[in-house]
Amino acid sequence: MSHKLTAEGFVKTLTGFDEIAIEKAFDADIYQIADKKPVLSLRMLVFVDQTRSGATPAEAKDAALSMTTGGLEGYFAEDDEITPDEPTTAPGKDSASFD
Repeated sequence: MSHKLTAEGFVKTLTGFDEIAIEKAFDADIYQIADKKPVLSLRMLVFVDQTRSGATPAEAKDAALSMTTGGLEGYFAEDDEITPDEPTTAPGKDSASFD
């Protein structure tokens, strides 16, 4: 399944009820581990998406944990930050120098 929203966009749809469900199912706070464990954060978002689609919390957690990392990468829409026609960042800016 591929979601229409990016992972970042999906995070913005989370409600307090979703946050409580995540904490209960994963015994973790998505906002505290987002930077430390980004793959687990994606699994938590899949969990929410699955529960919103009608899965029980146990089924949703199993689906999220059973998904491969490749499957997680394709689950949410790509972030189109840079487009060929209208780039939002200058090419080469902030690139590493190997002098």
